[in-house]
Amino acid sequence: MGNHPKKFINSKRSEELIEALAQYGPSSYPFPTEQELKGRLLTNEVNRIKKQMLNHRESWEKHGCSILVDAWSDRRSRCLVNVYVHSQFGTRFVHCVATAKHCIEFYMVELIANCVESVGAKNVVQVVCDTTPFCVKACESIQENWPHIFRTPCASYLTDKMLISVCALPRARSVLFKAKLLVGFIYNHKSSLRLLEQVIGKQGLVRVGITGPTTTFFVLRRLLMVRSKLVNMFTEEDCKGYKWWGHPKVDEIIGVVRDFEFWRDLYVTFCVMGPLVKVLYVVHSLKMAPMGFIYAAMQQAKDEIKKVCLNREELYEPVLEIIDRIWGASADRPLYMAGYYLNPLYFYGNREIEKNENIVNGLIECVQQMYADDVPVRDKIIAELGAYREAQGPFGNSMAVGQRSDPNINLDNWWALYGYKTPHLQAMARRVLSLTCTASQLEKCWNTFDKVFWDKDSEPDWKVRSKLMFAHANLKLEKKWEEKGKDTLAAYHVDNAYAWIADIVSEDEDIVAPVTGLEWDPDSDLNLETYQDSDPKYSTELKVTDESYDSSNEGGDEIYVEDYYDDTLGTGEEWNGEEEYLWCLDKVEDWN
Repeated sequence: MGNHPKKFINSKRSEELIEALAQYGPSSYPFPTEQELKGRLLTNEVNRIKKQMLNHRESWEKHGCSILVDAWSDRRSRCLVNVYVHSQFGTRFVHCVATAKHCIEFYMVELIANCVESVGAKNVVQVVCDTTPFCVKACESIQENWPHIFRTPCASYLTDKMLISVCALPRARSVLFKAKLLVGFIYNHKSSLRLLEQVIGKQGLVRVGITGPTTTFFVLRRLLMVRSKLVNMFTEEDCKGYKWWGHPKVDEIIGVVRDFEFWRDLYVTFCVMGPLVKVLYVVHSLKMAPMGFIYAAMQQAKDEIKKVCLNREELYEPVLEIIDRIWGASADRPLYMAGYYLNPLYFYGNREIEKNENIVNGLIECVQQMYADDVPVRDKIIAELGAYREAQGPFGNSMAVGQRSDPNINLDNWWALYGYKTPHLQAMARRVLSLTCTASQLEKCWNTFDKVFWDKDSEPDWKVRSKLMFAHANLKLEKKWEEKGKDTLAAYHVDNAYAWIADIVSEDEDIVAPVTGLEWDPDSDLNLETYQDSDPKYSTELKVTDESYDSSNEGGDEIYVEDYYDDTLGTGEEWNGEEEYLWCLDKVEDWN
């Protein structure tokens, strides 16, 4: 608690602890000893969690589940692999391995295989992991033993790689360097930080995301919202009394703040990153399983990127090339296609889906692999597809028709209510549409794992360490599930914000924290090989408030794009007023 008082006080567990202590009155409760904490009390908590998992097991057997393999490493080549089981009732941590990066290949196959066997191979629909060679090789070994299990690339991992590559485009990289220079300068001088607080409030400029790219997006959004205040902040009348006013970088900072091209390029980068961030909100949604929405979300992201680029090919082509290169190999995954086809929101809203050869073939391939050992069931599913396709029987019910056009549709409930005359197709649809497509479940904060595995004062007994990790991870997952209304891309540690609050060294420095998958080389370049709990609906137009800007001075057309970042993102602010868009792409020729 001493190292993280804010985290502890903000946690639900702290409320429960304080309430429990208060019931005993002052000095009435004998605080447990170290041996009791890591012995009896820890064992009791582990047993409580395992008892809860029995309820999850019923869901695993009825609707299937996913094995999630979240592997990540740091700059010291330390590697951690967390294994989870996900179902429609939530996610449970199962096991982890902490080792050196070069040793992970020896553990991966056995780790996943043991998890599959403990959960029950017939209950496992897919293994979700990143696209590193170790994970791919391990999944191929799993599929040799259990052919019905799918390997699904982590959509969060792939989308992060897309955002990193977008930020590595020359124009975006240049503007992010300047933005980091500005933010880093303010955060590295106490007096400028106090002045910033007076000007824009205690919220500051840096809002931490679960990954480096999401942090970058949040920072750009915040900079745009307070642009006029930042410009007014750096005036000689207000600042000449501060020590940092004589700093050698002040002139450069003032030049950045007052540079129209900087703000224009910042806005362009923000707009292009936005559709991909929306995909991340779909992937990390706790309100609905993303498998039925991820394919459509990525297609819509491409369309929105074209729109914010004014349909100019020289602007959107480099971005779409990045998306196609990273996402292309995963786009035709059978589960993605089946989820898209079996989602009534999309299927009945666009009847061209049933004529799309790739989608139909993906659905058929999904049926064949999922029921590889049960040919009669496969044949019945194919036969029952006709009733779904033609909206016959309960599928044509007036309530079914009305609900299937609702953007907030609960797919599991819809199929449970209206799929009863096609029981085999219903079972498959509920199995597919309850799946996740991301392996990332907890914040990647090394402090916790340092204390458990690598700290010199860590517990020497490996059994106690395993229990500590099991209890800690599952308690975090319980809290996450209880707080569905919170921003799923927000984080509460500063690891991903370091690049923004540290004093900048050179323009060659990484602006966006790299994806911490196993393939990442700390010395590599940024250019890797590279809905708020987003409902399929998109809301109002994006308005960035800046009273001092007059678009008539710049000439250029207004841009109208949709706003996918409303006040529910947790900023406590809304897009106010009738101000027009700050900048347009009229003068941006390309990304170089």
